[in-house]
Amino acid sequence: MLEAAQAGKFDKVKYLHRVKGADIHARDLGRGVLVEAAKRGNNEVINYVMQSKFYHPELTIKDIASWALNAAIYEGKIRSAELLVKYYKVPAESNAFRAANEKGYIDLYRAMIEVNREVNKEEQNKLEFYLLMEAMDCNQEDIIKLLVNDFKVGVTIQTFENYINEMSPEIIKVILDNGFDINSKLTKENFFPIPDYQYSILHKVLSFNKLIDLAEYVINKGADLNSQDSEGNTPLHILMKNNEIDIDKRLKLAKLLIEKGVNVNAQNNKGDTPLHILVECKEISYPDQKKVAEFLIIDCNAEVDIFNKLGYTSYGMCVTSPISDDIIEAFLIVYERKLEEEERLKETQDNNPKAKNIEELDTNCGEENIAKIAEEPSYKATFVDRVEANSTRQGFFPRKELLGNYISDKQIASCNTK
Repeated sequence: MLEAAQAGKFDKVKYLHRVKGADIHARDLGRGVLVEAAKRGNNEVINYVMQSKFYHPELTIKDIASWALNAAIYEGKIRSAELLVKYYKVPAESNAFRAANEKGYIDLYRAMIEVNREVNKEEQNKLEFYLLMEAMDCNQEDIIKLLVNDFKVGVTIQTFENYINEMSPEIIKVILDNGFDINSKLTKENFFPIPDYQYSILHKVLSFNKLIDLAEYVINKGADLNSQDSEGNTPLHILMKNNEIDIDKRLKLAKLLIEKGVNVNAQNNKGDTPLHILVECKEISYPDQKKVAEFLIIDCNAEVDIFNKLGYTSYGMCVTSPISDDIIEAFLIVYERKLEEEERLKETQDNNPKAKNIEELDTNCGEENIAKIAEEPSYKATFVDRVEANSTRQGFFPRKELLGNYISDKQIASCNTK
């Protein structure tokens, strides 16, 4: 019987079974009539064997047929494989899925999942998770889409963390559109004693240029724009850190973040605002740095007088940076604007002008400087007073060529001797 089957002599197989009473299901190391018929794509014999009586204390005909299904797929006998799956409901093993995937039999792959779910759903859940991991390992987008989008196979946070660097924006969209929490906290494990780094999906796409085109989608899908990573950075901090984004994209994303409600003055664990981060970033070209700074300061009213934990404001860091001279113009515009506002307030002040104007002074100027300014006979919070007070507090003074006619040599000398 086995020799006849292996030789492809299926007429002899039928004769031996019907006339001589040979066991049609006899096997040798897993190989038998059904497997040999599947390898050769002989559907007539497959039907004959599947419809014959089968006696075994532990196995069923479908167990034997699973081996035949593997053989049919590996040999490229797609019709025989479809016959076993769609008509006889033969459950597929992982090897069969792998072979169907390699040969591009997506419709057969789909049919095998449907049959497996019908026959043994509990085991199929485990198998589908394994298939998803395998597809992600090999970056097989068609299979990932099929499993996640069509069969709703869930993606765990750990799986998402492990494969996010390899996944395309399209696959991430598929996963996010099928129930994955947009605000899930992801974790990057570090070696002791460095603590693990936690971040959101939005933090990731803004820091990883391969995924930067996904940022607008994630923002509009409802990501928490003020979520902080382990270092206290908001998505806007991360955007300011990424020095490889072109200026148009940086400004577009910054505008979108701010329109959607990100806190432009949020401070991270070091006390830095996004403006501090921008000034610190030495890799951004001067013109681009200036454009972003002007947008944050002038258009978005980013505070330039917020101190970080080292005692520096973004303005103070700017005037001491060897590469940031152009940005100071943006800061000067802000100071002029504040001066104009204070002068307008002064024109409409009541009977207690000093107290009202002192309240309008920047609280970061320091008590001694405020007192000094307030004692002047013609009390006026001029632009120079504000800059000098701020600079004195931080122990440096901006170079005169950057301030033009706003300040005198005497004032520079006076401040530098303090």
